[in-house]
Amino acid sequence: PYIPQELLERLEPVAAASIGQCYKSTLPGYGLVAIKVKRPDVCDTVESDRKLLRSLAQFVESIPSFNRDRWMSTNLVDAVDEFMSRVEEELDYFNEADNMQKFGNLYGDSLDIVVPEVLLDYCTENVLVMGWLEGTKLTDFQADDAAMLAENLEILRAASRATLTQLFDVGVMHADPHDGNLL
Repeated sequence: PYIPQELLERLEPVAAASIGQCYKSTLPGYGLVAIKVKRPDVCDTVESDRKLLRSLAQFVESIPSFNRDRWMSTNLVDAVDEFMSRVEEELDYFNEADNMQKFGNLYGDSLDIVVPEVLLDYCTENVLVMGWLEGTKLTDFQADDAAMLAENLEILRAASRATLTQLFDVGVMHADPHDGNLL
């Protein structure tokens, strides 16, 4: 994957992303940025997984039953194909950048949700560069810290409101609401 030289010199690994590694760096003239870099050979791994899952689904679908044509009536091959098409969408960081911008436009102002700015000039299919957001994971707290517990409770309330708004009002969901994304 291509990483601009001005970023490469200041990379600090900070987290593992599902299909990549996330780094913290400084971009001259901008400030702190998060750089998500796709892991080498991840596309080959996903393709191998797709073939394996599809073969298993075909095998399970072919098991006969005593009282009907097949042991399982669910079309597992179609389910695997649908699941893998969503995984393959995740492999394209341009798609992720577009989704981040769409999500920010839909929810950023109305629900106190902050979506990092995507720096498209530095993005590729394999590299996603966005503004750095400081925060604390919800899981990084002291049980005896009443102020931190109250703050986390408010964050959870905001996340609940955002989720319900996504489900009932707009219909566009954030599909990866883990603690690293809820800072």
